[in-house]
Amino acid sequence: MKFYFQILYKRQYRKIAEMGIHPALGVGIIAIASILIAIFLMQKTVYAHYIIGFLGLSVVASLNEKKRNDFLNLCFSKTKFLKIRLIENLLLISPFVIFLIFTEEYLIAGITLLLSEFFVFTHFNKKWSFHIPSPFSKYPFEFSIGFRKLFLIYPAVYFLVFKAIEVGNFNLGVFAIGLLIFTHISYYFKPEQKYFVWIFSRSPQGFLWHKTKEGLFFSSLTLLPILILLSIWFPEQYINLLGLLFLNALLISTMILAKYSAFPKEMSVPQMVLFGLSIWFPPILIIAIIYFYKQSLKNLNLLLK
Repeated sequence: MKFYFQILYKRQYRKIAEMGIHPALGVGIIAIASILIAIFLMQKTVYAHYIIGFLGLSVVASLNEKKRNDFLNLCFSKTKFLKIRLIENLLLISPFVIFLIFTEEYLIAGITLLLSEFFVFTHFNKKWSFHIPSPFSKYPFEFSIGFRKLFLIYPAVYFLVFKAIEVGNFNLGVFAIGLLIFTHISYYFKPEQKYFVWIFSRSPQGFLWHKTKEGLFFSSLTLLPILILLSIWFPEQYINLLGLLFLNALLISTMILAKYSAFPKEMSVPQMVLFGLSIWFPPILIIAIIYFYKQSLKNLNLLLK
């Protein structure tokens, strides 16, 4: 069991090192960014504690895949398997629970901790499956896969939108839109296999345009119902809502270019920093788009000559 966690540690260590940054510094950046996001949530909505708990449980649930559990069951006895899974879930949920305790949300912290450990046992009785319909199923693969992995984000977003309408808080609606935009951006974090690029009989420019059109269409498709609802209840904010739609188009386009600027590898830390800066200060988007576009063409030329 100790050897298993040593392997996990070395794997994550190497993964961060391959991004071009010292692992200790990478962990520090992630920790600081997470704290700043949590503080931002606390300032923007009274439901921040529920959102943080939900995000923590979503992270923990990602370890509960059937194939992964089946593999661990083959490698370890049932007792060791349970110990490993309990420790894994505890390690992942701890930062979220600690933050909730620090903000004196003891009940939510306790429930979040108990649910995270309960997830260890849910796979034993899981004999059923269901199909989640989506408008993306015929169009591989970022939105179709991402939607099924993070589909719980969508009801959470619409809940926040209806709460924004109920209490007359437009900023809460803006936060819901931002959450949805960043969910869509996350669909492009992991690169596909080279084969799934090579099969396109397009030029690098044509391939990037195709991926961008697809990303803009699907992201706009999910945003429009929210924008329409908010425009009905907050008609004076229609300019801001149009601005959010335009910002979504810029961010999705930039993320797609950023993904292929590192292809076939994952984005490096400098690339992620540049993308993050462009979000924080939108005028940098122009520089980021030009840089990522040139790098993308260079990488894709090797596969789409």
